[in-house]
Amino acid sequence: MMSRSAATKDAIYQFGDSELAAERLGLLAEVFAPSSAEFLAGLGGRSPVRILDAGCGCGHTTRLLAEVFPTALVAGVDTSAAFIQRAASSPHERIQFLEADVSGDLPGGPYDLVYARYLLTHLPRAFELVQSWAKALAPNGRIALEENEWIETDEAVFSKYLAIVERMLAMAGKDLYIGRRLAEHRDWDGLTVADSEVCRVAVDSARTAQIFLMNFRTWRHQEYVREHHRASELDALARELGRVATLPPRPQAILFGHRRLVLAREDAKLD
Repeated sequence: MMSRSAATKDAIYQFGDSELAAERLGLLAEVFAPSSAEFLAGLGGRSPVRILDAGCGCGHTTRLLAEVFPTALVAGVDTSAAFIQRAASSPHERIQFLEADVSGDLPGGPYDLVYARYLLTHLPRAFELVQSWAKALAPNGRIALEENEWIETDEAVFSKYLAIVERMLAMAGKDLYIGRRLAEHRDWDGLTVADSEVCRVAVDSARTAQIFLMNFRTWRHQEYVREHHRASELDALARELGRVATLPPRPQAILFGHRRLVLAREDAKLD
């Protein structure tokens, strides 16, 4: 269940930056915008003046940041030229989109807030990356992260889909449920945990099936998937996801446990 393009050039993003991937990001943005807006609005402290959206994809979260913080200047950064071009096609006076690698020096800093949603799950050295962002923070600056800690569902086809995704990511040194590790991690050099909580987000069955099917059509031909799953098994999974997508939606078919982690510079004086 991914919302990002590859944000670092040394990471292969299994979910692509095609037209289909962009369509899926739009649907996913609709699903998670309310909970993300609530998280951002509740950060407290000083209102950020300069914000970086790391791994911005098509810019949905970047525009959300500009809405939540109506006086801030927001930079959206991604390595996908296709997504950056798409994001920049809808200009905004307070938003800039940059094709850049967030595993290096973040462009345009320092920032009062660095935000990432569903980015770290795609990266094999996620904690090292987050640690490096501390250098780009202004005094009192913060890093706000949203990642899956767990996903619960009573829909069998969703469980099958998620099991494949979890193994596929793990083979690349990544973690679908990296939110658990974020909660447990203690060695944040130069940073301190300002807040950490789990938010439960329910998504209806039809929209979940649509998003999963779009993802599936992108990654089903990858080498790991072809080597470990028969074509007939994958065809059956696609058919069942398509069937669920056309049924009347069940509101509580799947529940996402989002780890919301806020890290602050150790010299920060939060209100």
